[in-house]
This record gives sequence, C-alpha cells and structure tokens, in this order.
Amino acid sequence: MLSEITIQDYQSHKNATIKFGPGVNIISGLSNSGKTAIIRAINFVANNRPLGDGFINDDADSVEVTVVINEKGEVFGVSRGKGKKENYYQIVTLKDDITLTAFGTDVPEEVSKLINFSDINIQKQLSPYFLVLETPGVAAQYIREVAKLDEIDKTVKLLDSQRRQAEVENKSVKIDCKEVEEELRELDRLNLSQLEEWISQLDLIEKQEDAIFLEVDELKRITDSAASIVPRLSALQAINFSAIQTDVSLAKDVMAEYTEVFAMVQELDHIIQVGRSIEQCIKAIPDFTAELKMMRVFWPEHGGLVSDTQDLSAFIGKVEDIEEAVFQLDNQMKLAEEERDVLLNALVECPSCGVFLTTQSKKQLLENS
Repeated sequence: MLSEITIQDYQSHKNATIKFGPGVNIISGLSNSGKTAIIRAINFVANNRPLGDGFINDDADSVEVTVVINEKGEVFGVSRGKGKKENYYQIVTLKDDITLTAFGTDVPEEVSKLINFSDINIQKQLSPYFLVLETPGVAAQYIREVAKLDEIDKTVKLLDSQRRQAEVENKSVKIDCKEVEEELRELDRLNLSQLEEWISQLDLIEKQEDAIFLEVDELKRITDSAASIVPRLSALQAINFSAIQTDVSLAKDVMAEYTEVFAMVQELDHIIQVGRSIEQCIKAIPDFTAELKMMRVFWPEHGGLVSDTQDLSAFIGKVEDIEEAVFQLDNQMKLAEEERDVLLNALVECPSCGVFLTTQSKKQLLENS
C-alpha cells in the first residue's frame, strides 16, 4: 500500500510530503494548487512517465520523487530522480540501498516488482470514471489483467504448443525406433557366435597373408639375383673343353665357375619349390574372406543400433512425461476457470463502482473473460 510520497521540484511542488491512510484517500484543493501534479509524480515513479524534463520546476535543475510502500508490515522506499547530470532509481530497504541507472524509457524490473503499479492503477485528469463507462468487454479485460488470467492463458497456449510439438517429435521418434528395431531383427537373424569365430579366423588369415607377402618379396629379390645364372651357363657351354686338358689354370677357373653356378641352380630350384608351397597356401585361404570383411563392418554397427534404440526409448519417456504435465495443467486450468465463475456469480455489486450486478451483466462478464 502506498503510505507516503515526497515530491521535490516536480512542477509546482518545491518540497511536499503527503501521507496516505488506509482505505480511500481524497486529495482536495483549489484549481492549480498541484492536485494533479501529485498523481503525475506517482506515475513518474511507477511508470517512468512522462518522458523528458518539462515537469522539472523552473527554479530547479533536477527533480526527485520518493514513494514509501507498506506491504504487509514491510516498509521500503523507491525514489526516482532526474536532471541534466543524473537519471536514476533508488530502492531503500531495511537491509540495503540499491541505485539503478541506464534503464532507458522502461522501469527497472526490481522497481516494478516492489511498487506493483500499472496503467490500471493511475488515471489521467480527464479520463472517464474507471469501469463505469466501459463496455462489458473492456471491463472484463481489466478483471482478467488483475486476476492474472492473461498470463495463465499465455502459459496454457505455450504448453499446448509445446505438447503438439512433442507429439510430432514423439511420432517421428517412434517411426525411427521401428526402423532401428527392424534392422536389429535383421542382424539378430545372423549366427553371431559363428560370426565371431569367422572374424577370429579372418584375423589369423590376414596375419598369414602378411607373412606370405613378406616371403614372396624376399623370393622376388632372390629370383632377380639368380637371373644372372643364365649368361653364366651360356658362357660355360661355350668353353672349348679340349683346351682345358692342356691348360691347368683354365681348368681350375672353369671348375670353380661350374661349382658356383651349380650351387646357384640348386638354390633356384629350392626357391621354385618354396614358391609352389606359397601358392598352395594362398589357394588354401577360405572363400568366405569377403563375407567376413562385410561382417566386420556390420558388427560395430549392431552395437550402435542397440545404443540408438536405448536413447530413443529414453526420449520417448521424456515426451510422455511432458504430455502428463500438460494434462495436469489443463485440469488445473479448468478448476481455476470454475472457481472464477463461482466468484463472479457470487458478486452482488461491482467492486469498483458499487453498481448492482444483474444476471445479464454477470453473463456478459463471463463470456468476455
């Protein structure tokens, strides 16, 4: 409740303090005595209006208006100051003082929560009587704002939108789950234990292949070096053996060359035998090598599909929780509307103007709300 206001250099008020009592307060006085300026000063604090500085007293450079609020025994003050070098709100409580600046044309949220004033609370000098001359629809809208029904409607609409979005996502997730489950069933039809054995065999075969390829490379190197045997054999065949019989030195050289070439021929024959053995080993590799490689690709995917299914199931659970929460909120909203209807039906007089409420006027209020 507004209990006091102090006005300094606002329009005609140089330094005025007005105290308010419980219930209805009446401000009376001669014309141009500053009655309306008091209301404007309250509006200056509560709604940061009017803008500009035209309301500052001609003899002053700044203005300050302080209102004291007594809310359920808790007293605090809110000051609004403005001048050429200053523009601020100040909140004073029993615990601390807070100064707020750089709020533009709006009212700081901290101030709005404390004062709890709006356009409904303040009328202009020439405004019509509050609610008396308003249409039933406008009056009902005021009641909705005071009762916070608009905020409830916005919340319900937002939750309803989120519920519809969750239903769409839930439907999509269920479709994805079915597809994943079908893929899992396809994988489950395979003999997984047999696949594991095949994969183990494939690892062993690949190691054997690597060893064989190393041996083949070594054999190629030896074969290349053994290729020199051919010209040396041709040279031996071209020797005149009759001359050997008379030349002991030549005979020794030929015999040494023959011995070395013969050893190389034997080594080459061994190489050929090993090569044939390698060829047989390569042919002995099972035909299911390609299938095992394919299974190696699908085996990790099987685990990934299981994980995806668990994640999707958890998401479906969250969506169902949201749907349950929205359902509970709908029920609470219905109860709130029923209580509102009961309260309106119980009204005998308008709480603002005291006019007797007929059944028809109550019906119009209910319809418009």
